[in-house]
Amino acid sequence: MISVNSIEDFSVDFSDGDLILAGKAYPKGTFAVNMLNRDKEKNTALLTEALPLYEVLQERVGGFFSPELFEKAKKATRKVAEMLYGDEPFSLLDVKAEEAKLELLFSEEVKDFLCLYDEGLTEYRKAQSEPDFREEEIDEEARAFLRKGERLMKNFTDTVRFYAYVPHDIVNFENALLNFEQEKLANLKKRDEANFAKAYTEFFSDPDVLTVLHLSQPSRNMEGLNLCPRVRLQYLPVKVPQKKNAVTLARRMYFGRLMDFLVTDLLEGIHAGHSPKQCEICHRYFLMKDGRHQKYCDGIAPNDPKGRTCRTVGCRIAREKRENAKDHPAKKIYNTRCNTVDHHLRDGKIEKPFAIKVKELARDKLDRAIQDNEYFLTRYEDEMKQSAIYAEAKELLK
Repeated sequence: MISVNSIEDFSVDFSDGDLILAGKAYPKGTFAVNMLNRDKEKNTALLTEALPLYEVLQERVGGFFSPELFEKAKKATRKVAEMLYGDEPFSLLDVKAEEAKLELLFSEEVKDFLCLYDEGLTEYRKAQSEPDFREEEIDEEARAFLRKGERLMKNFTDTVRFYAYVPHDIVNFENALLNFEQEKLANLKKRDEANFAKAYTEFFSDPDVLTVLHLSQPSRNMEGLNLCPRVRLQYLPVKVPQKKNAVTLARRMYFGRLMDFLVTDLLEGIHAGHSPKQCEICHRYFLMKDGRHQKYCDGIAPNDPKGRTCRTVGCRIAREKRENAKDHPAKKIYNTRCNTVDHHLRDGKIEKPFAIKVKELARDKLDRAIQDNEYFLTRYEDEMKQSAIYAEAKELLK
């Protein structure tokens, strides 16, 4: 089985903490978490454009086909496809090949052939119902016509099914993951694989949760959240992107439905200790790749005139809050030392330039202690002692 890069049937390699899609490595869970940041209006538009495809699919389940049905499927499929081409994971796959495939599938030649096939199939089934019907009397040309028609009709129906399901898969998965994150993951004190697995099992084994998720689906007649992904699996050595001559053993999985990929990515991410987290600055979700309780993402903070990241802005806000806290232990030591300097200056024990330098050093150490907790706990108090900071100031003024 070779790597597949088509949109309706693509392959992904999973190894260690990364997945490899279209030759590029991403942390596991990346695409699952990205679903939480999709534009809601775009999701609604996708569902609206896909509605005719669902109607076509229902007609095909009943065995119906007509030129009008073909044109309805053609128009809706192209609209949905165009809306998806700019979105991951589809934008990473072979968009040009998909466009060419749809152009061929929805050509006038194919429409005319499928109309003839539908008529021929009706006549064939009618003949089969006759008591004197003999299968062996069907000539090879007619058999070849029926086989070709069956393949083309299956391709048509499978394509309609794929594009009808994608918008539903996006909305259903996003809703499930959002509730899971808010109800379970956001409240975890220890973020590791074991606790993620426990939270996942508790949440998705709850019958009430599954009922709510089912009732919130855009269409209850279509298959919704599927926690048992249908994949084709192969183990093989693959090259590691951006690492020269590096090879690793990976699980190559083949996906024919978006839901199967998203659930697999989520579960592989959980297995690797990865999880979604909402940034307290921009409120977008990002992928946490370790057990630290991060509050901010690395994206650009909204409305920040300097174009700083949410992490930078968040750390600055947190630092300012700590600095303004009157009972901050680092600030108490700083105030004590500054008071000593003022007393010594008034008593004539030190000169003004020396007092200024000591206070500058003390302020620098305070700032560092507030930002670096390890420094505060290990070295800050010793370096702020009178003998130590006076000696350091004298050395600097030489």
